[in-house]
Amino acid sequence: MAAKEVVDYAAQNLAKGYSVEEIKAALLAGGWDEKEADEAIALAQKQAPAKPVPAAPGAPAAGAKKKSRKLVVVLVLLLVIAAIGAAVYLKLIDLNEVPVIRDLLATPTPAVEEIIVE
Repeated sequence: MAAKEVVDYAAQNLAKGYSVEEIKAALLAGGWDEKEADEAIALAQKQAPAKPVPAAPGAPAAGAKKKSRKLVVVLVLLLVIAAIGAAVYLKLIDLNEVPVIRDLLATPTPAVEEIIVE
């Protein structure tokens, strides 16, 4: 049977999120017998509540998808509001009163003159 201190050590480190392999390597490095390390880890796993397996490195966290989805929805709404605002603004103003547009409408380009002449 594994010593209580080894079982406690394994349980504490499992609770901190260390993997079984990491705990076993630490116990073996500390001079504990492999059989005793395995027994201690097995007992510690029975004592500790099961924790979900962490995602692979580089994988998005569980809440990351929801956050990115909310961000996309907010950005789309802002673009829609901006488009509606621009459409209302352009509808309300008289384009002939805007100097740049008035000048563009007054002076036809050479390509337009050629089309008109033909």
